[in-house]
Amino acid sequence: EVSNLERIDLSECKQLIKLPDLSKAKRLRWVNLSGCESLCALHSSVLSSDTLITLILDRCINLQYVKGDKHLKSLENISVNGCSSLEEFAVSSDLIESLDLSNTRIEMLDTSIGRLCKLGSLNLEGSPVKHLPTELCLTSLKVLKLSYDGLVIDKQQLHVLFDGLRSLQILHLKECSNLTEFPDNIGILSKLQELILDGSSVQCLPPSIKHLQRLEILSLKSCKKLRSLPELPPLIHEFCADDCAILKSVSNLKTFSKKMVGKTKHISFKNSLKLEEESLQSVMKSLHLTMIKAVANNVVVRKHRGGYNYNSMEVCLPGSRVPREFLAYKKSESSSIIITELPDSEWLGFIYCVVLSPSEGIRKEGAKLRCQCQLVGGQKGTWLNKAVSELNSDHVYVWYDPLHCDNILRFHPPKVRFEFSVTTDEGEVDGSIHIKECGVLLISFSLVESVLQELELHLPVDLVEEENVLAPEEKPIACYSSQLDTPSEDNQNKSMDLDKSKGLLQERKNALVQRTECTLPSNMKDVAKQAEGEGDSAMAAQLLENLEGPLLDDHVLTLDDHSLMKGHGGPALFRWLQDQALRSASVARYAEQVFQAASRSIAEKDEELRLARDEAVRKQESLKIMEDRLQDLNYQLASWRRKYEEAQEKWRIRESALETEVAMLVASFQNSRLQVQIPYPDIRRKEQMFSDKTSSVWAVNQHGRFFPAASWARPETGFFKVNCDGSVFEDEHKAGFGCVLRDSSGRWVRGCCGKVAVTSGLRLELWSLWRGLLLALEAGIEFLVCETDSMEAFSLVSGWRIPSDHVEKDLVMRFIELKRLQGWTVRFGLIRRDANSVADWLAKEGAHGEAASTVWLHPPGPLQLLLQKDLA
Repeated sequence: EVSNLERIDLSECKQLIKLPDLSKAKRLRWVNLSGCESLCALHSSVLSSDTLITLILDRCINLQYVKGDKHLKSLENISVNGCSSLEEFAVSSDLIESLDLSNTRIEMLDTSIGRLCKLGSLNLEGSPVKHLPTELCLTSLKVLKLSYDGLVIDKQQLHVLFDGLRSLQILHLKECSNLTEFPDNIGILSKLQELILDGSSVQCLPPSIKHLQRLEILSLKSCKKLRSLPELPPLIHEFCADDCAILKSVSNLKTFSKKMVGKTKHISFKNSLKLEEESLQSVMKSLHLTMIKAVANNVVVRKHRGGYNYNSMEVCLPGSRVPREFLAYKKSESSSIIITELPDSEWLGFIYCVVLSPSEGIRKEGAKLRCQCQLVGGQKGTWLNKAVSELNSDHVYVWYDPLHCDNILRFHPPKVRFEFSVTTDEGEVDGSIHIKECGVLLISFSLVESVLQELELHLPVDLVEEENVLAPEEKPIACYSSQLDTPSEDNQNKSMDLDKSKGLLQERKNALVQRTECTLPSNMKDVAKQAEGEGDSAMAAQLLENLEGPLLDDHVLTLDDHSLMKGHGGPALFRWLQDQALRSASVARYAEQVFQAASRSIAEKDEELRLARDEAVRKQESLKIMEDRLQDLNYQLASWRRKYEEAQEKWRIRESALETEVAMLVASFQNSRLQVQIPYPDIRRKEQMFSDKTSSVWAVNQHGRFFPAASWARPETGFFKVNCDGSVFEDEHKAGFGCVLRDSSGRWVRGCCGKVAVTSGLRLELWSLWRGLLLALEAGIEFLVCETDSMEAFSLVSGWRIPSDHVEKDLVMRFIELKRLQGWTVRFGLIRRDANSVADWLAKEGAHGEAASTVWLHPPGPLQLLLQKDLA
């Protein structure tokens, strides 16, 4: 009876050959056949079910075709990733949004693909698809990934393809050796954010690529025939042109400075050794200007939005000399720089530069660039870069890290020392890469001002206010207009309001000038000269006498001037009073305008103060909620500790009782033997057997007998659980580790995976456990359950001792030291291999990746079903 069957999970059933007829399963919704390596065909009833929602066929390596004649109305998820024998795929549904056909043997896409009206992602990487459909018009398609050396595609085909895929956001055309040129209509892909052309035969990019205003990632790694690069879009924050063997010319990259959106810009030309010297200098200058622009933007970010929205930058170029901008603080054949006298003026940060030279050939494994800063009181900060390996010549690394700079600037040090080094993943010094030169550039206000002038931009108002370079009456109106690039809509509206304010201020200024030109009175010196010319020498003499002192030309008629009125004729006095009245009226009008401007400024400040007070109230409320939550957590923690201590006391009493009982049994046996006084030849042997059994029972009670858990289980409330695993592919000489951290409700906290050198299985399992513990420590976890599917690794890390001659003693001692940390509670557990599927998937992903360590803050798509299975 299968009429009520809803779920089928036969994953990892490696001997399963075929499925029965499931046409009577009218409620079937979920089928998981991943890892069924012997399955050769899928029963037609599976792809005829009107209720089927999810079908997982990953790693069914003998499955040759997946074909359904019926158009399904409920199927939403189908995955055939890793079906290395799959040659034909034809499934049609109204609800499929993502289709992963990677790493299969499919050579031609079925026409049913065109009926997937909601398809948003199509992945064909690693599949030998030779031809794309003539009209692949999937208007909702956002992700298209292709990677095959034999794909037949040219400029004209891409032109037609782009016309039908205008919603594309991610486009991968890797290893496409037949693709030599891009069409000019690439500019119509206005939503494109990621373009990956690694390993293709593209010779140049069309100039219209600069119109891709949303493009953030552009990768041209190992494009061996690429010769030149045109002007690129301004929003790119990840650009890679590594190993481009004949790349010679690069256009000006000043466009990168136009838009700063709170991200790190990674620019790399690693091992592109044919770049012309003129292009290298132009690129370095452009990127230097971009870094200075980032510094200017960070002034506003630091003041209004916080460091999480900082702009930073990393650059890698071929070269053997530090750029000339770093000549003030530069060292050759040294890895440290000491700045003894910092400038008196305000300084905003540092830009660092090192020249790396591979001393022992190309290093294939991970190496990291480290910068340590030491102040008067000792070490204050460390900066770690991504991998800098696989260098086949001298390279220049330049970077700007605002967070690292802030950690130094907040101390206002009179003296600072920077020390650069190349380290391994374990933090040890890597001798295969030598630091040839190093340099540090101090970023001052004057440097930022000169660079912004070169970029035809103005200083941000926050920077002008901090430096107080111009007096308020000397500041040009342009200084009060913000030209910083900000991604938020609110900042754009503020920029529009500033432009309107600028226009109004200019109009008022013109009106004031016109009115002043008409009514501008003479000063008192002119009045005295006029009185003298008319024969009134006495009045002129007294006017000039009163002008001596600080008043001079700025003198205005006041009550103290009444003495001037005595003893003078009416006409002269009238003229003098008339001139004074005109001047006083002009001054009054000017004072009125100043007063109005001050009133507007006060109103704006009052509004800002009100908003700040509201924000402070909200933060206080949030702080109160956090304090209440912290108090509740402390109460729960105390409760759990009390329960733990009570349970521990109960077990101690029980163990003591068992010891007493065993001792009494032994004493009773010996007493009985003495009373009977019958010689037993084998009494010693039997007594020894009894003693061995009792000690065995005691050992079990003391250390516990552990059986591997049959399925993944949530940890108790207040605890987190990390599952760890290692994976080795001996035929491919690859190995990796994987760890996943989840809370007591089974929710994903974070995961990590990475590639490691092929080693023994035990060391790989221990290494995965170690990385799992570090992952929990980095997340601030205090109560942890750590599970592995390796019995040998579990037995080593769960104890407190290890034989002195054990081959893995050094690694196990790390666990023992870690368990002794104060405020840190960790328990180790054993789990069956098939119940550790999430960590196993991450380990395999890490083995086939390139990174030494990758952290997943959110679960990858393929893991969703495995996570749901664990919680089922």
